[in-house]
Amino acid sequence: MGGSSVQVMSKRATLFIGVTAAIGVSVFAYALAHWQSTGLERFACYLIIAVLSSGLKIQLPGIDGTMSVNFLRRSCNVSGRRARRLFRPRSCSTSS
Repeated sequence: MGGSSVQVMSKRATLFIGVTAAIGVSVFAYALAHWQSTGLERFACYLIIAVLSSGLKIQLPGIDGTMSVNFLRRSCNVSGRRARRLFRPRSCSTSS
């Protein structure tokens, strides 16, 4: 017969997973109930891009394994936002 072994989780682990899932579902339900769309077209475009890029994998030199294109895109977005905050032009106020 096959050698499949079934591992049973402890009650503490099961409780942790259940509580985490319940909190996640309740936060999602709250956000969905209070959601307001000001740019439904933009949301749809971002959703399509995220869904399509989540299945793409790339292989970077020097790294074993593959990386999701979606992860790389999000990393670049975060880096770009940080750079914009760092190099934001400051307004000069002149008093006469």
